[in-house]
Amino acid sequence: MEKNLKSIKKVFGQIPYSIFLVDDGSDPSQLAVAMNLTARYSNLTVFRKKEKFGIVSSLNQCLQSIPPNRTISLPISADAVFINPFLPLALFWAFYVRKTDFFFAKTVHKNMQNKVTGITGWSSTKGLQPSSGALERFVEGKTRPSGWSVAFRTTTVKNYQYPELGSLSDFYLNNIMILTHQSYYWSKKVVTTLERKNSFSSSFSPQQNRANLLKTIDHFKAQGIPFSESEIQKILRTENLDLG
Repeated sequence: MEKNLKSIKKVFGQIPYSIFLVDDGSDPSQLAVAMNLTARYSNLTVFRKKEKFGIVSSLNQCLQSIPPNRTISLPISADAVFINPFLPLALFWAFYVRKTDFFFAKTVHKNMQNKVTGITGWSSTKGLQPSSGALERFVEGKTRPSGWSVAFRTTTVKNYQYPELGSLSDFYLNNIMILTHQSYYWSKKVVTTLERKNSFSSSFSPQQNRANLLKTIDHFKAQGIPFSESEIQKILRTENLDLG
C-alpha cells in the first residue's frame, strides 16, 4: 500500500486529487493500518463499512461518496503502482479534449520475484474506439481492458456501479463502457501489479468460469447488448471456455 500511495503522489502530485481507501470490514486489523496512513497522506480518506456485505457493495457505496468536482475516477488495487508520468496528460486528452467516458491502457503483471509474467489491456484500435463493430471486437477478444489500468468519467460510473458478479465484476463494468459509451485506448504501460498464483478467479474450475461468463453475458443483454447465440459461442471459444 505504501508503494501505491507514493506512486500516486509521484505521478499525480501536480494536480488536485483525492484517494479513497475502501475497507469492506472483513479484516479488523486493516483499519489501524489505514488510519495510520491518513496521518501521513492528507488527501487520503478511509471508506469503511461496519456491515460485512463484501467488497462490491463497499465499492459502490464509495463511488456515490465521490465529490462532484472529481471528474475522473481510477479504481485500483492496493498493490498497484503507477509507473507512467504522462498518464495525467493522457487522461486530460481523453476526458477533456476527446470527451470520452472510459479510458483504458496496459498493466504489467509481476510475480513475487519482481519478474514480468504478462501484460494485460489491449485494443485493435488506438485512441477513440469506433462505436461500430464494438460487439464483434469484444466477442473476438480484440478489445480487452485491464482491471487495473482504467479510468471512468465519475458521473457515468456512478450510474452503473459494480454488479455482484464476483471476479467478473470489473470485467463487466469495464466492457459495458466500451460496448455502450465512448471509450479511449492509450497503448502505454501505466501500472504494475502483483500476479498472485492463487487468485480468486484462478480458484474456479473451467465449468464454473464458463457459468460465470454466461451470467455476465446475461447482464450485458439486460443492458440492451444484442448478443446472438453464435456470438455467445464465439466469446466462449475466445476465452477457451467452449467445453463441448
